[in-house]
Amino acid sequence: MVEVFAALLSQIAPYALAAGGALVAAVAWGFHQRMAGAKAERAKQEAEEAKARDVADQVQYDGYHSSSLGLNRRTITSNTMSDIHMAETPIRNAAARVVVSSSV
Repeated sequence: MVEVFAALLSQIAPYALAAGGALVAAVAWGFHQRMAGAKAERAKQEAEEAKARDVADQVQYDGYHSSSLGLNRRTITSNTMSDIHMAETPIRNAAARVVVSSSV
């Protein structure tokens, strides 16, 4: 019985060894593909983040330049000041009324 088993094992051993090697190779290839996919995904995300940073820098740069040129500043004239004063007057009067009425 032992001789039969040994003879059978000697006939099957090369095929079992080849199958085991193929299994190890398949697992290694899958791991390699997974790492390559992760690397590609990281590169894609870095490219998207770089593009977003460029857009943000451009927006910030444009805002800086337009404000330094005075484009974002409001020119105050005497008419503008009188409009502001007239808009604040009812608020001051209402606040004075509240103070007076609450002290009575």
